[in-house]
Amino acid sequence: MTELNNLVAHAPRAEYAGGELPPDWYAPSVEGLKQARQWRLLGLVPTSSEVLHRPVQRIPEDEIACDRTRKVVQKLLRVAEEKGVMGLAANQLGIDADIFVGALETPSCYTKPTEQRAYVNATVTAKGDEQLRGFHACLSVLGGFGGLVWSPAKINLSGWKPDGTPVQNEEWAGYGASIACHEVGHLRGELYPTRIYQQGGSFDYRPPEVRPQYNARMDAELDGQQVEPWPCPVPEAQWQAMCSGAYNLEDFYLPDDKQKNM
Repeated sequence: MTELNNLVAHAPRAEYAGGELPPDWYAPSVEGLKQARQWRLLGLVPTSSEVLHRPVQRIPEDEIACDRTRKVVQKLLRVAEEKGVMGLAANQLGIDADIFVGALETPSCYTKPTEQRAYVNATVTAKGDEQLRGFHACLSVLGGFGGLVWSPAKINLSGWKPDGTPVQNEEWAGYGASIACHEVGHLRGELYPTRIYQQGGSFDYRPPEVRPQYNARMDAELDGQQVEPWPCPVPEAQWQAMCSGAYNLEDFYLPDDKQKNM
């Protein structure tokens, strides 16, 4: 743990447009800045975007199989498959529509995503009381952050397919259920760090240089082993600042890009 603490002690803290960061706040990793630039080019909106913090517009039933829905689904599938992500909600790309895609057959966060499935006006209900804890990260919360979230172990997923076919109580379990809950949460205006704080968990800063140690510690915790607290949890005030726009990735620049916007 001493080596890990030494690495954490050198985690980037930098000046940004709003002034010097508080001493317990973490600046985004260079990897996070590079990811942000790439995703902005594909239409990903910042964490503070209003469309991420309220429920999206439901699509009228007689408009589900329309051309607009098809185009949104095509864009979500293209971006998700190009970048190899587990799922993507329309509002993450700034689109105010109740549509998401998810690789719901993926067995764990360590495996490649399976084929993406698309859903419109989806609802998720827990099937039983059992909960599972799993790792979550998010394209809407870039910068080297992540954490463990409790989700229902089994769910029923209802809604529509993009061609207008109803989906009734489609059953998903394990990691697939977690993905569905994450994406439907997006469409209801909920980002996963808020769930972590509500559950009394730790929203963590995990830059690339400590990622192996973080993953090993996470696996041990999920196996029920006693582990020491992660030494760089993100203060809830920092998360609130990320949501409000007081702390933005766009306020930081890579060393060779100080004269350029992201």
